[in-house]
Amino acid sequence: TNAQYMVPPSAAYRIFKHHVSSTIPLHWHEFYELEFVVSGRGTHVVNGREVPMASGTMYLLTPADFHEIRMAEGEMLTIYNVIFTAEMLKPELVQLLFSRRIQYMTECAGVQYERMRSEYERIWEEFMHPRAGSRIVAEGAIERMLIDLYRACEVPEPHGLTEHNPHSIEEVIRNAMIYIQHRFRDSLTLEQAAASCGLSANYFSECFHRVVGMPFQTYLADTRLEFAKALLGVSQLSVTEVCYASGFNTLAHFERMFKRKYGHTPSRYRRECAAQSHRQALPIH
Repeated sequence: TNAQYMVPPSAAYRIFKHHVSSTIPLHWHEFYELEFVVSGRGTHVVNGREVPMASGTMYLLTPADFHEIRMAEGEMLTIYNVIFTAEMLKPELVQLLFSRRIQYMTECAGVQYERMRSEYERIWEEFMHPRAGSRIVAEGAIERMLIDLYRACEVPEPHGLTEHNPHSIEEVIRNAMIYIQHRFRDSLTLEQAAASCGLSANYFSECFHRVVGMPFQTYLADTRLEFAKALLGVSQLSVTEVCYASGFNTLAHFERMFKRKYGHTPSRYRRECAAQSHRQALPIH
């Protein structure tokens, strides 16, 4: 949680330099993580997808992601890890990064590697030896790295879309969807989502349904169910733990919604995932 890792509690960011030699178990967090591998090799599992980690690997994790790091025996990773809260992200940056769902991850080499490492080391210096303007320096470095990461991932604009109109209702609802994507595990209400856009609850509900094609509560439930389904497939968490981790308040409601959407219970889905994994692991004769 932010309370555990942001010191002091009013801090908007924090930086760590980790030396990882053993597996970091599956977890998720309230804050954002911007990580950069200085040296070493390992395997990063993000939302159930395995990706190799090596010197120069850089990635962004949001509160909607879950991940783990797996290490081979004898290997060690040195990683810079900047964590920050949503308050660090300007609206323009949120719009740039999260208008579409994408996993931000790239491999830095040469000049790009040196530039990124230099940015992290500057943040580290400002954090360890704070002076006048240290937070401003750190925020500027984080913003530059996020923009460079966005550019490196070469995310094209949708066909025909050259600029955004921040005052259009479609853009307002798109921002609300981003808000939901990063807070769906909380006890999120229609009123809170509407307030994030500066709209009344009734008008927001009407606009959301018209733009997205489904009611707010349906979209929120689907987002939670997608997260729960992925978590069931790759973790050893109990169904009850997955239920609460995904933002549902009661197990009965979660199981009913899951079966309605996917046609079977969470427990049965997990058994099918395990059986499929076992079949794939069998040797071919």
